[in-house]
Amino acid sequence: MSIQAAANELTKEIERLTKIRDSLLVGGSTPGVPVAPAPASPAKKAAKKATAKKGAKKAAKKTATVTAVAPAKRRVMSEATKKKISDGHKRRAAAAKKAAQEK
Repeated sequence: MSIQAAANELTKEIERLTKIRDSLLVGGSTPGVPVAPAPASPAKKAAKKATAKKGAKKAAKKTATVTAVAPAKRRVMSEATKKKISDGHKRRAAAAKKAAQEK
């Protein structure tokens, strides 16, 4: 490759990058030109890492307290109470069915 050809390619690349920069500054995007995300700054990486550590500690603390709590005792319903609930449901269903037929 000659020096002139290399200079022409560099000029084209500079023009392409300038267009991308200008479109980013304006807020638009150049169609057909992929734009790579900017790498995160070291300060952002450190902040993200610190937040992740705090979240892990909180999650570990929560699971420790949850496992220490005994499971809730199941409530038992008597047969008489079950029958009362069933009868009430049947009565309401019959009333709704009767009201629907009258309309």
